[in-house]
Amino acid sequence: MKLDKYQILKNDRIELTSMAEANAVFIHTLMTSPDWLEFIGDRKIYSILDAIEYIKKVQANPAVNFWIITNNANGTPVGVVTIIKKDYLAYPDIGFALLPAYYREGYAYEASKLILHSYFSSDSNTEILATSLKHNYRSMGLLEKLGFKYKEEILQDGHELNVYSLSRLK
Repeated sequence: MKLDKYQILKNDRIELTSMAEANAVFIHTLMTSPDWLEFIGDRKIYSILDAIEYIKKVQANPAVNFWIITNNANGTPVGVVTIIKKDYLAYPDIGFALLPAYYREGYAYEASKLILHSYFSSDSNTEILATSLKHNYRSMGLLEKLGFKYKEEILQDGHELNVYSLSRLK
């Protein structure tokens, strides 16, 4: 995968930085939001201390890359974008989540574009996947807007997931 999880990526509107313990309050808020729980799942983040432990676990795992999406204008964290190499997928999986107040403002699209550009800048990265629950229509719409194509349906941990694929343009 060879993606530097500590690399800072930015454009005029947002900055992506590696998740750190200082983000614990934000991570707790995000991971306890109703849509996170419905579409991503309960990560057992019931307190700020749980969020700190989760962040430490993520930082120690080389297969997990987690960036905080921050609004440049006011320094507010609005969401996350991830690249995770999951055992059940042939290629890394990109994911994104926002606080509900920031839906439909382009943050997930812009953050994903920055990450995809960085990911595909490595010659060894030729394909990336994304998964979505079958009823997560916002996620599937964004994946299609980013150029992902539906690949297949899989069953993982009792959930039917749509798998999408994006290949590097040659």
